[in-house]
Amino acid sequence: MKKKALIAALLFVGALISAYFALEAYATHKLKEKFDRRIAKLPYEVSYEGFRYNLLLNDIKVTGLKINEEKVKLKIGEVYVDLPFTLRKKAVPQAFTLKAKKIELPSTTPFLGELLKTIGYKKDEVVADFTSSYAFKGKELEVGVALEAKELGAIKTRGKLYGIDRELTQKVFEGRVPPKVFERRGTLEELTLTYLDEGLFKGFLNYLAQQEGESPEKVKEELKKTIEESLRENPEIYERLGKAFIAFVDDPKCLKIKVEPEPPIKLSELVRAAKERREIDKLLKRINLQGQVCSGG
Repeated sequence: MKKKALIAALLFVGALISAYFALEAYATHKLKEKFDRRIAKLPYEVSYEGFRYNLLLNDIKVTGLKINEEKVKLKIGEVYVDLPFTLRKKAVPQAFTLKAKKIELPSTTPFLGELLKTIGYKKDEVVADFTSSYAFKGKELEVGVALEAKELGAIKTRGKLYGIDRELTQKVFEGRVPPKVFERRGTLEELTLTYLDEGLFKGFLNYLAQQEGESPEKVKEELKKTIEESLRENPEIYERLGKAFIAFVDDPKCLKIKVEPEPPIKLSELVRAAKERREIDKLLKRINLQGQVCSGG
């Protein structure tokens, strides 16, 4: 009796596993078809080597992605898309994450090539990683973007907005309310921008040193003096940003700029201030802008 029960249990588990892989294979096929249709409509050539869907984790992984445009040729080793379990057609997901790893961009790419040549970058391509994400948490929206280029540097941004929820975003997405509603209802709680230098700024200092016929240390001192002299006329900006810039030039590793208004500031107020460009001192105090050097992201 026990033996029969064990065999039945094993057969049941086997059936479940078979059903899981069959369902995953079917979902992979349908998603791949949809992906192929989307890239076929693009105005440039796109190809890839592999496409995989993980039913358990509900994510997509595309490998060996190549994008060939007239002036730009891009290779991406791996692209991850973390799909929300609540995803449905034409609905705004509760949360979303996109990761692109091993992005290879030729160092001869227009604009980028000139910059790389200036700082003495010797490699044939720039290799970078990119991450973008957002998540609705009740009435709060958290967003984040990060880009890291190997041997150059990394930029990371994170922000928190209140008053912009999934339901409101869905209405804007469907055209039921205008996008300007974000300005009226949204408030900025926090915004952080972090820059980590891995060679870009140091290369820029070396370039200036070569142009001026001076040592990098001498260029540093002149640059710090220029920043101090230009910002000393405005003590508020000097205290909030100038000192951090000077400290970063002295030891270019990590620079963080943070906005954390108390109470949170309306997006409409920020937009109006940006257009009018008046009373910058008051705005800096209002948004509580602070710069500081840091050891990492």
